[in-house]
Amino acid sequence: MKKLILLSVLAIVVASCGYEIRKKPEPPKPKLTKEQIRKQEYEQRLKDYDVVFLFECNGVKVYRFKDDWTGEYIYFTNANGTTYYEYTRRTGKTSETIKVQSLNTNKQINKITMEIKLSAGDAIQVPAGCKATIKENTIVIEKREQEEFKDGDILHSTASSRVVIFKCYTDEAKSIFCNYYNSANASNSCWDISYFRHTTKEEKRAFFDDLKTKGLHWNAETKEMEKIRKRAKKGEKYLFIGRGICVYEITDINDTSDNENYNLGNYYLLSERKEAEEDAKAIRAIFEKRKKVIQA
Repeated sequence: MKKLILLSVLAIVVASCGYEIRKKPEPPKPKLTKEQIRKQEYEQRLKDYDVVFLFECNGVKVYRFKDDWTGEYIYFTNANGTTYYEYTRRTGKTSETIKVQSLNTNKQINKITMEIKLSAGDAIQVPAGCKATIKENTIVIEKREQEEFKDGDILHSTASSRVVIFKCYTDEAKSIFCNYYNSANASNSCWDISYFRHTTKEEKRAFFDDLKTKGLHWNAETKEMEKIRKRAKKGEKYLFIGRGICVYEITDINDTSDNENYNLGNYYLLSERKEAEEDAKAIRAIFEKRKKVIQA
């Protein structure tokens, strides 16, 4: 009885002291390996595509899911080998027979093989984030690993002929980026990275040649697009701002005076007359302002 009373008193004392029983902190979750991460991503893809088991025959299981891109059902098995279905789709006067190879859960995830009969001049739109190769007259569309881009890289669109000069990513997921320059003369912000890849040597050479025809030069060190200064050929005329702050037309004979004008930047092609007149007007305005200053 005394022990029971003692325990009751002890319980009241502990409660009155605000004693709180705390749970032990949960140990940190172990870091997943690359293989475990890939397995989780694979299992999530199965859920996203709503893979349905249909039946089993001779030890081979048959599954089905709906392809969001084509809107068609794709069937696959857990066995090696090739399984496919084909269908004909009509667009206007043309028709195409498409053979879609099934996916093998062991070897061919994210791979679709299409056999398309097209007329000359027809084109196929490759989905964003994918690449297409041709093997024995068969177009194979595969998921493309996203390339990593760095400041100043020259990129080419996978959906058009646009070329951009990459500046930086603008989100944590590295899915949106901004650039220094784009050949479409559009805004340099909010570009989707999944539609771009590194340029080939030929594409990069063509891009720089195009810049040159536009009178532009990309300075890779300063990361600036510079205007190329052109000079008239010997014997051709050019413009300069001379006496009276007026624009004069003169023949370039490559003498000291012509070289001095060019080196000072006081040199305009005949096609730049408007720019020369505007610069002369701005200089005159500076002098007019000085004339109004009261002499001390």
